[in-house]
Amino acid sequence: MGDVVNKAVKEYEIIVTDGTGKLGRSQLPTFSCWSDKDSAAVRCICTVCSGLVEILSVASIGKIITTPFLKLIGSKTVATHILDLNQHFLQLQIDLKQWSKDPSDLISGETVLFPEVPLCKDDIFDAVFSNYMLPDTDVISESASLMSTHLYLIVSRLLINQLPEGCHSTNSETIRKESLTVPKHNRTSEKILADFKQISHFKPNAPIEHIEATLMWVNNKTVEWLDLMDPEIKNAKITLAMKRAHEFISKWHERKIN
Repeated sequence: MGDVVNKAVKEYEIIVTDGTGKLGRSQLPTFSCWSDKDSAAVRCICTVCSGLVEILSVASIGKIITTPFLKLIGSKTVATHILDLNQHFLQLQIDLKQWSKDPSDLISGETVLFPEVPLCKDDIFDAVFSNYMLPDTDVISESASLMSTHLYLIVSRLLINQLPEGCHSTNSETIRKESLTVPKHNRTSEKILADFKQISHFKPNAPIEHIEATLMWVNNKTVEWLDLMDPEIKNAKITLAMKRAHEFISKWHERKIN
């Protein structure tokens, strides 16, 4: 399966980048066009979907595990606190261990990982799990078992602190208060890294201080904060910041060296 995936990824890269290995603005129009059957987007899908067994295995995991898991993390009514996810992480670990041995429930679509998050039974769901009785069921089962094994190992390693015996597995009121503002996801950090890369791309000569200051200015909503101030206080703070800018830059360089 690994060889098939690696081959598909290489072909995918060639299609997207026109064989250059780089994705530039000139490729974006063809990639984003879905009406043309010869567009890069459609050709990529046709290339990847040539390995039906692997696609069905990944799609099964997406429908049963990934999509409900992301909905659970993003929910404002279920698991509102990060510690509320502990029990769901444990259930995920238990089920993945079971599926690594026998993934029949996973590839049949008959299981619900998180009862609080119903499965999205749309056309894709029907198309994926209607293939359960195909002649390649054994191969699909083996593929899903292998993926579940790797996912089990990843969950056990990355979520060790929130699984039983972990340092954050407790649900004490003190820790809940201390971690009240801890986000349940890493979308913010991923967004900052993406913004950092984007600024670096369009301003290759910009110093790191400029990029960091831009990110802080945008994400901290400094403009809105300043606009709510009294004009005199606002001007005083801006003047003070300008005076201390050199001092902060010097300290930043010292920390960078050390």
